[in-house]
Parts: sequence; structure tokens; C-alpha cells
Amino acid sequence: MKLNGAGSQHRMKQVRETCSVLVTVLTLTLTTMCLHAFAHDYGQWVDESPEVRAWYNSLRQPDHPDISCCGVGDSYWADDIETDKNGNLIAVITDDRADEPLKRPHVPVGTRIRVPKEKIKWG
Repeated sequence: MKLNGAGSQHRMKQVRETCSVLVTVLTLTLTTMCLHAFAHDYGQWVDESPEVRAWYNSLRQPDHPDISCCGVGDSYWADDIETDKNGNLIAVITDDRADEPLKRPHVPVGTRIRVPKEKIKWG
């Protein structure tokens, strides 16, 4: 079924609201996969709350549940999402924080990253 006009806009709004946390997790997963060799915790996250640190440490790859997906040292904000014409989820990096204090490689704001369907964790 094809939606158009207001129905399509309403559906896109629902997708954004439902998936905002998911997009962050997925972006972290993808970033970890792409930049694993650069991902290190040099103590730049010492001020992070224990709850957030524990949450990051509890995350697992959906297609490999025994493997950690990411850590706080791998995170980039991706507050925008899109879908392409094939229905693939695209995370858009919106993180404008300085990279040097976080000791991470630079990923430009606006970078679009396709999130593989097998990396999406539902529920």
C-alpha cells in the first residue's frame, strides 16, 4: 500500500518518534563496526553517569548477541533519520562536538550512514 500526502508525513513522524533511540544505538553499532580500530576509552568519559555507562556496556549486536556492539567512546549523535527508496534506514550524523577532547576520529555533520537491516534491534 502506498501512502502519499498527509498519510505519508504522519507515518514518517511516527517512524522518527519510535526510532529515535534505536537510531542512536544503530549509529553506535555501525560506527563501532566501521571505526573499531580507532575506538578507545582514554578516560574522556569519566564524567559519564554510571547508568549511561552500564547501558552502553549492556548493548549487544542483534545478529551476534554474544558480542558487544558499542561503548561510550564510540558514540556520535545522529538525531536525524531518513529512509531511502528501498526502505533502508539512513542515520544522519548531527554531532558537532569537538573530536579532540573525545579522542575520536572526525565524522562530518551531515554524513549519512546506511544501517544494515541485520543491525537493527527491535523491541
